[in-house]
Amino acid sequence: ALTERFAPEANVRHYACMLEGLRQTYMALSQRNIPFVVLRGDPVKNVLSLVRRADAAVVDDGYLRT
Repeated sequence: ALTERFAPEANVRHYACMLEGLRQTYMALSQRNIPFVVLRGDPVKNVLSLVRRADAAVVDDGYLRT
């Protein structure tokens, strides 16, 4: 889930780099017929909404201090 309020110091360049990485991940997964979802909004609400309908979910944790 993408949110504009995640990192106050993040700029367009940071988001462009992240989105390019997500695009590459999407392409790699789609070649294997693995669904990949990116939503905009509150991460907790979005993830909870998705996992209720999913067999499994893979998530990442932020390791940087924000």
